[in-house]
Amino acid sequence: MTTFSFGQSPTSDTCDAIEIPCVYDEVLGEDMPLDRWFEVGGGTGLFSLIKMPVVYKDLKEKEFSSLETLAIAPENDGGEDKVWPREVILNINYYQVD
Repeated sequence: MTTFSFGQSPTSDTCDAIEIPCVYDEVLGEDMPLDRWFEVGGGTGLFSLIKMPVVYKDLKEKEFSSLETLAIAPENDGGEDKVWPREVILNINYYQVD
């Protein structure tokens, strides 16, 4: 598939509407010395994803540079004080090149 072959049927994987149940590992109702992940300012990096596919051995052993990773951050500033998010949506859009 090329970037110009839209509308065709590529050979690819699909993952639609995957739900992952999570448990907060946060102390609720108490002030914390640092902002929690949902209280940080927009654009504050929380974690990174590797931009390109890697073999498992490299994933375990390699130190990836900032050019090889993409920082994941909220778009907007954190919510109101003592207000907890009930739903978090993470969209990862990609295309596969044969």
